[in-house]
Amino acid sequence: MHGIYEHLGSEVILLKGQYYVYLEKHDATRKSVGNFWKDLGRESIKEHFMDHYLENIEKKLEDSIQIPYGEREQYIP
Repeated sequence: MHGIYEHLGSEVILLKGQYYVYLEKHDATRKSVGNFWKDLGRESIKEHFMDHYLENIEKKLEDSIQIPYGEREQYIP
């Protein structure tokens, strides 16, 4: 609708609970964006509503644990 998404800068992938993945700019460009477009048909749009992001960030304010990118699948709801 508005053209392809282009990632800019580092990326934080919010996972369930206190878990998250942090990718430096170089890794974010290489890894995440391609998977986003590849899996777009299977993604839940509600996961990308601002209310969901805010709720997910709120859980991480008191306690958060960074995990490696390769382990993220076990923390995706």
